[in-house]
Amino acid sequence: MSTGEFEGRVALVTGAGRGIGRDIALGLSDAGARVAVLARTATQLDEVAREIGERGATALALEVDIGDASMTEQALARVSSELGPARALHRDARERLAYHPRAVRERALGAPSHGWQRADLGRRLTATTLTLKSKLRQRRPTWP
Repeated sequence: MSTGEFEGRVALVTGAGRGIGRDIALGLSDAGARVAVLARTATQLDEVAREIGERGATALALEVDIGDASMTEQALARVSSELGPARALHRDARERLAYHPRAVRERALGAPSHGWQRADLGRRLTATTLTLKSKLRQRRPTWP
């Protein structure tokens, strides 16, 4: 493991099973972080955790839907107990919408578009809020 900017720190990455979240998790591990990788697909997470381990870093893979408050709280408690308190957070988890023409047509014909757009935005905001609230509860003030 290379000594880097995140040496000895714990980083938490949601949406870490693929894409940008995966790349961020690998980059943080290369910079010396112990990385908690969270996503809804266990097989993808296991692959990312294995790759982080092959690079000489520590990873904890947790299958979590961060839109679920209880699952998020449990996952963050486990990260804290197994890796230590997270000092970096990258939230890349998001609801993937089906953009297949049939799905778009059914949405357009079957319901007002603002309904599913609002639901997607609400899920993203809920996931962000839950993750940050849980993280902030772990922080202790540095003043007397």
